[in-house]
Amino acid sequence: MAQKFSLPDWDRNLRELGCEPALVEGILRLVENRDPAGAALLLRRRRSELLDQLHQAGRQVDLADFLLYHLKQMERTEPKTDGNAESDPGMG
Repeated sequence: MAQKFSLPDWDRNLRELGCEPALVEGILRLVENRDPAGAALLLRRRRSELLDQLHQAGRQVDLADFLLYHLKQMERTEPKTDGNAESDPGMG
């Protein structure tokens, strides 16, 4: 049997999900009015936004790895410097 959530439970979970206050209010109103289809539509939109953010973060991690790889290649192929970025005319 599914657990029945109270409105405060819904409110807390939606806020934890990162929903904007207007979205929380909209979903709560639909839940209170026993419109699960309408609430589900809004919640699916939020889920889609979260997935987009996750995919963007994944691309950013991939880019960081790519740049770190190139820095490691530079360490292997270029002579060591004194570590002082100010001595490099291209740095600052």
